[in-house]
Amino acid sequence: MCALGFAAAAAFPVEEAAAEAEAVVLWISANTEAEAVAVWIGANKGNADDQYELGCLYNEDQVGPPKIQGAAEWWRKAADQGHPCAQNELGWAYQTGQGVLQDSQAAVMWQHKAADQNHELALFALGCHYSWGWGVTENPTRGVKYWLQAADLGNSEAQFNIGNYYKAKGDDEQALVWYRKGADEGHEICAKRVLILVHKQAEAEQANKGTSAPLIASLAQHVCAGSCC
Repeated sequence: MCALGFAAAAAFPVEEAAAEAEAVVLWISANTEAEAVAVWIGANKGNADDQYELGCLYNEDQVGPPKIQGAAEWWRKAADQGHPCAQNELGWAYQTGQGVLQDSQAAVMWQHKAADQNHELALFALGCHYSWGWGVTENPTRGVKYWLQAADLGNSEAQFNIGNYYKAKGDDEQALVWYRKGADEGHEICAKRVLILVHKQAEAEQANKGTSAPLIASLAQHVCAGSCC
């Protein structure tokens, strides 16, 4: 396999001497040789989509040893061309210090650029930045506004966080609304919170009626015993 890869790489229409080795490494790890060649050549020709994809290959450790710095470099090239996914990834790289020096303010800048293009994950990230003061002055109200935008795009983590926001404010009714939305998107913790709040509401209703849950169960069993035969 490797011999064939080197033979094919020798025919790649690129001038750089390093192209052969780079393309072979990509070919071994990507789905097909043609795909890897196209991504690498396209990225080096300035195609933003290919630059983003090449950054993802580096980030996913599909080009040999971990090369997270290479991922950030290719994402930056795509981000500079306005690629929203690359802008978001570069923002997270700055926030976590992966491949670049940690810089929360730079993270906010890049994720704002992506959020301006309605990028779901960037909107979620900005919600975190403002809610918890990452690189900006803490502003939970503004953070929730970004989470609401992400939630409207189906982001279950944003829906979960909004539920938590209302729960902390003592508004179980609104918390339940958002936990249900998250549960509908498959968020397991949201589903558990729904069960807890529904049970809490049921207990409150029973208490208001002056009837305990055990008494209701007892009455139900008594009625069944007298009518089900």
